[in-house]
Amino acid sequence: MKKLNLLLISFALLLTCFIQITYGDMVGYWKFNEGTGTNAYDSSGGGHTAVLSGAPASWVAEQIGYSLEHNGTSDYETITHFASLGSDVSRTINLWCKLPGDQPQASPFLLKKGTTFYIYGANNGNSGGLSFVIYDGITPAGANIPCTSVFDDTRHMLTMVIDREVQKVHVYLDAVLVASGDVSTVGDVSSTGNLILASFDGTGYWTKGHYLEIFIENRVLSQAEITAIYSNRKIGWGVPPWKQLSWGKLSWGSAKRY
Repeated sequence: MKKLNLLLISFALLLTCFIQITYGDMVGYWKFNEGTGTNAYDSSGGGHTAVLSGAPASWVAEQIGYSLEHNGTSDYETITHFASLGSDVSRTINLWCKLPGDQPQASPFLLKKGTTFYIYGANNGNSGGLSFVIYDGITPAGANIPCTSVFDDTRHMLTMVIDREVQKVHVYLDAVLVASGDVSTVGDVSSTGNLILASFDGTGYWTKGHYLEIFIENRVLSQAEITAIYSNRKIGWGVPPWKQLSWGKLSWGSAKRY
């Protein structure tokens, strides 16, 4: 019976891999598994290295692999010249994180790309909202969810989807759609500016907590795809499904810490 269950799980994961292998719009993927040094490397092939700045953040050993722990007062990451995140295109930003409620800053910024888009919390993570905003330099628009859903010292998968075809943004928490917003008033966004993690600009609005993984794709991920990604992490398999196949051959990643 145990062998049959393992075979069924393996078959289900194999089907998920084949369903997702055609996706080729990933522009950034940071696993934060280096464990040492001042660089977090981009596994998407784009070469967008995240440089640990400020204190910097600490590498923390998980059950398998590592995460980056931010103190909430002086550490962040910088990814320079990320033009792939400009222009008026649809995209998905996916972040695995573990953030406590005692955020030192009133409005911690989880992620910010110049004036293009940003994710930030309000009121010390205890009330208010977590906002996902896109911005064309004139009109900001986006969606909000309660901070208490995220700042609870528990691992979560946050997924932010920008769908420019229908001019909507969607926010998913652990693969569940929790908020949507209209962005039809937002024009073309800028491609300039660095991608900053865990701070507004490296001088304040720090985020306290662990970052386990981030990836960005220049396309809209469906609800089914987001659910499959979340389920794969919860099951404990390694690399995202579309990274597990190479020239039609299956190669499983090592188990992860989610």
